[in-house]
Formats: sequence, structure tokens, C-alpha cells
Amino acid sequence: MSINIEKIRETLIQNNIKLYEGLTDEEFETIENFYSIKFPISLRTLYKSFLPELINWRDFSQENVNTIKYYLNWPIEGILFDIENNGFWKKCFGPKTNDINENKKIALTFLENASNETVPKLIPVNGHRYIPCFPDIIDVPVISVYQTDIIFYGKNLEDYFKHEFGLKNAINNFIKNYLGKESKKEPETEGDKDKTNNSDNVQNEQKEDNIEKEESNNSQNPADLHYKYIPFWEEIINSRFEDDDSKGE
Repeated sequence: MSINIEKIRETLIQNNIKLYEGLTDEEFETIENFYSIKFPISLRTLYKSFLPELINWRDFSQENVNTIKYYLNWPIEGILFDIENNGFWKKCFGPKTNDINENKKIALTFLENASNETVPKLIPVNGHRYIPCFPDIIDVPVISVYQTDIIFYGKNLEDYFKHEFGLKNAINNFIKNYLGKESKKEPETEGDKDKTNNSDNVQNEQKEDNIEKEESNNSQNPADLHYKYIPFWEEIINSRFEDDDSKGE
């Protein structure tokens, strides 16, 4: 399934996200070599068409390089934080000790030496929203990473932008175009006013229910979704739905 670049462009423009000229093949090579990453096909296709201001890969100023490196390191830093503060542990790290600092070293050694097939590198798309480094896969999911609180945020890049920005735009339009017009109406009688208020409340609740249902689809059990399996990270996602070894032995 190929992503709809123009749909993504439209969504970003509607949310006042600046779009810059797409990356050249030479720029892709420079960026990937510099940061030791490989853009998946969908992200490469997007960045070749245009570069959103969300992550400015073209800017090699020291400040921007530090920002990108910060986001690249964020997932691992989050794991180390939870090892120290929340007792997080995975069996794949190795035997767990009684020394927190030693446990952090053990986990870091595993994560830094793991292959991309074992622990796929995560590439920032927007803040702490990431896409796994699967260079040869088109439909790569987007995940939200905050320490070890990790959820799916889109079955692919297009679905992510729809979820992240499309819903916000829909809500804003609803408030502006619907609620704004309704607030100007004056019921003819007190009875009519009560009916109008009740109707507005029902419609607002229905709208909120629909939004919540759409949002919840992105955090449901991965076994029910048709995503590309993400080694290691998906095990952490699955732990939101079933008991695993995240707390160690």
C-alpha cells in the first residue's frame, strides 16, 4: 500500500505546518551516513516530495544536530530511566542484578550492540512519534514513545498524520463552523431553548465519542491489527495488554 503524499501535504498545510523543498539523493546519503540511519520507503518518499518543519534534517547547525541526536537517543534513554526508577527489565538484556547502575549498563550494552533486526532503530517523525528503521518495507507503522509507555500511533505514515493532525483540524472546524453557528441561534421560547441545549449536548457527546473511538483504534492490541511486526518495541507495546517479563523475575 503506497501512501498518499498529497493527502499528507493537505493535512499539514491545514495545520499551518511549513513545508520546505524535498531532499535530494545527495542529501539523503549525507543525512543517513551522518546519523547512521536508513529512512524507510514511506518516509523517504515523503521527504523527497517535501520536508515538513517538524524535523529539519537538512539543517546541520550544531543546535539542530543536537536536537535530532536527542530525539534519536530518546527511546533508549527512556528505557534506562524506567530501569532506574520503575524496575523495568527485559529478559533479553540478560540476568538482572541488585545494582541499578549495573542493570543500566547491561541494558545499554545490549541495546547498543543489538542488530537492527533485533532492536530496530527508531527515527523521529515529530517529537516523540517514531517510525522504525525498516528500509525495504513500505507500510511501516508509527509509534509514540515516552519512556516504556509505547503505543501504536498509525498503521503507516499517512494514517499517523491523519491521526495526529487530521483530528485536530476536524475538531477545530467543528468548533468554528458548527458550534459557532449554533451559539448565534436564539430559541423562540424557553421550551425551544431547552430542546436546543439538549440537542447540542447529545451531538457534542456523539462527536466526542467518535473521536475517542478513532483515537483508541491506534492503541488496541497489535494482534488485532495488520501492522509490520516491530521486534523488541512491540513486545513492550504488548505488555500493555498482557503480562510479560517487563518487571523481571
